[in-house]
Parts: sequence; structure tokens; C-alpha cells
Amino acid sequence: MRKLFNALAIVILLSQFNLIANAQEIEPTATPAPEEIVNKEVRSTPADILVSGANKSNQLSGEIIADLTEIPQSAEILDVELTFDQTGTSEGILKLLNKRSFSIIDSISLGREGVKSTTRIDTTVKEWITSPEKNFGLVFQTSELGADNEVNFSNITFKIEYYLPDRTTPEITKLEIKTIDAFTVKVTWETNEPVLVTAKFGKTSNYDKEVTGEVEYKDTGVVLLTGLSENITYHMKFFAKDSSGNTTETGNTIFTTNSGTTSGTTENESVLAPRLLNYELIPDRNHYNVELAWSKSESTNITGYVLFRNIGDGEYSEYSRFDSVVTRYTDTKLESDTTYSYYVIAYSGTVQSSRSPVVQVKVPVSANILGIDSMFERGNSNLAVFFILSGFAILSGVSYFMWKKVKLNMAYNEKINRHSRLHNVLHDPDYYINGYEDSVIEKVSD
Repeated sequence: MRKLFNALAIVILLSQFNLIANAQEIEPTATPAPEEIVNKEVRSTPADILVSGANKSNQLSGEIIADLTEIPQSAEILDVELTFDQTGTSEGILKLLNKRSFSIIDSISLGREGVKSTTRIDTTVKEWITSPEKNFGLVFQTSELGADNEVNFSNITFKIEYYLPDRTTPEITKLEIKTIDAFTVKVTWETNEPVLVTAKFGKTSNYDKEVTGEVEYKDTGVVLLTGLSENITYHMKFFAKDSSGNTTETGNTIFTTNSGTTSGTTENESVLAPRLLNYELIPDRNHYNVELAWSKSESTNITGYVLFRNIGDGEYSEYSRFDSVVTRYTDTKLESDTTYSYYVIAYSGTVQSSRSPVVQVKVPVSANILGIDSMFERGNSNLAVFFILSGFAILSGVSYFMWKKVKLNMAYNEKINRHSRLHNVLHDPDYYINGYEDSVIEKVSD
């Protein structure tokens, strides 16, 4: 029975493992389509080189040129290999030099015949492809050849593997907006190549919500925008990305939730937000003000700016609007020991920019402890004068008491010091030898 139970447990575990594996297999992925890889072989000129060791310890060949102009400069190089056949042997070595800089690319032993190759040529060849004017070719340098050695290099070939990346952005050929009900909108789209799509939307062009399409690359599809409000104007921007990472996007598209089919109005020119927003906290008698300043939008024909503010952890709300020429504002409605956050947007008609950088201001506790300034502001001048005079009287009384105390201490110390000096004089031998008149007692008995 125990063996049967163990076998049953193993079967159950295996079945669960298979279910997990199958679930992982059917999960859709968004793997980009591979680019077409090209393998190209380019023979050098000359293709054969003969070197001899007779009285030549370091022999240089002539130019070994490879014409690589057929490979586009935009190609992404995956691998480069230089191959050649060696006939004849020697105890020496072969050095590959870049003729332009005469830097050593690689060193290869000449101790055996056959096919030789190196992959350390890739950096040099990539430079030749992207900058053909730097292609001065290679130089073969042989050294330490024996006097009777003769080595021949033939079939010198550059083998290059590369692909041409797709630099063309996809084109959105169709974008149709249809309201399903007061709270849902269906966006039907088509593109000229398979893409992944994303729609960002919101009540302003800050686009606080986002929805993605299917995870497979397609050239047509549907995206649903849900959770909308009835009879509200929304802003949407639609993004499409192909398998090479090229992205295209629409301008700001405006639609209103209602019934039926509508073609959203797309703004071709977006509005740029101010790049900078700075602030300065300025004390003003018994409170603080925040002075804000922002840079002008780089877009033309700006209608104006909108300042948004929130308090603490609250929601942002529109705080004030300004003409396009205004770039400063002083906020005087601040509470002590409170944090405020601000950002500015630019707008042109119904089109709004994204938000500027957000600044956060912590208003400190007011340093006006006694509140005298506020007393004068409220007209309570008599009360303010009373506090000032009371403080002066208290300070004067404390000063007089301290002066009397110091004077008494000085008198007491003088008495103690006089007695000590007299005591010391009486113990002076001069008192008993020279007599009373010559004693220093007279000097201290005043």
C-alpha cells in the first residue's frame, strides 16, 4: 500500500510539472523577428605573398588591400575573420600590422603549414567599413626566418558576417475611435508592418493612464480604453514599435465620450513643456512666500501656462493660469510647517504639454515666537507696548540685583585679603629686627 501511495504521489507531481511546462510554452512572447544575416568574403589585393629569409630578419610586405565598400556603412558587424594558406615553414613569426598606424594586430607562428586565421582583426575592419578613408590596408611582417627558408601566403581572404538594421519607423495608416458606451472606447488601428502598440490617455495631455495591445507583433488590431467618464473630452497618444525597436507616435488625439463613431482630432504639432521650474522661499514678516519662475516653452503660438499645486500627499489641482508672457508667480497662501509641490504646463488652445519638472517646497515653522509683528498687524499696539515695557523692567531689575551681588562680593573679598596680608607681615622677620616704623605693616594698615 505504501509503494502504491508513493507511486501515485509521483504521478501527481509529474502531471503538475507538465501543466506548468505547457503553460509556459503557450504564453505569448514578443520576440522580435531576426534580421537577415549576410556572410561576405572579400579577397585581398594581392592575394598571394612570397617571403624569403635570405639576409632579411624583418621583412615587410607591400600593401594588402581589401575593398569593403560594398558593405554599407550602417551595417552591424557580427564577426570578422582573416584567413590565408601558408606554404613552407620557419622558426620565425608573422606579425599583422595596420598600415595606417603600424600597430600590431596579431602575431602568428610560422612553424607549420596549412590554413591560418585570426579574429583579432574585427576592430580594424569595422573602422574601415564605417570610415573608408581610413582603409590603408595591412602589412605582413616576418621575422627570424632562416637563411634558406621560403614561406608563401596565398588566398588571403576577409570573412565578414553582418546584418543591416532596420532604421525605418513604422507608419500608422489607420486610427479609428469608436465609443462602445459612455465609459468605453475602442481604438482600431493598422500599420504598414507588424508592431507592438501602446495607447496613453487622460483628461489632459499628461496622459495619466496607459493600455497596451497584444504582445505579438501585428499590423492591425484593437485597443480598448476603459474606465472613462461620460461626456468628457479625453486626450490620447498612440505609439507603435516594430521588431527593430523603431517607434512612431501620433500627435495628441482628442475625443469625447458619447455614443456612435467618432474620428478623433489629431494635433500635428505637440506643445512643449517648460524645461525648468525654480523656486525661492522668502520670509515675509510672520509668514513665508514661495516665488516660482519657469522657462518659456520652446513651442510657438503658446496660449499660456497653467500652474498646478498640491498640499502634502493630496492630489494636484489647477492653481492659477497665466498669459504666455508670464513666467513668474508668488504664492502667498501658505501654511507654516507644510509641504507644497508645484509643476507648470503650457497650452495652446485645447492642446496641453506634459508637465514641467516638479518642485517640492517645505515651509518651515515661523520663527516669530512672541508674535509681536502679528500684534501690530492686527492693531493691538497697546498690548505690544505693554510686553516691550514689561520685558525692559524685568531686565533692569535682574541687572540691578546682579550689580548689588557683585559689589558685596568685592567688599567681602577685600576684607579677607587685608587680614591675610597683615597675618603674613606679622610673621615677617623684618618686623622684629627693624622695628615697627620700618615694618611693612604701616603700608598695609591704611
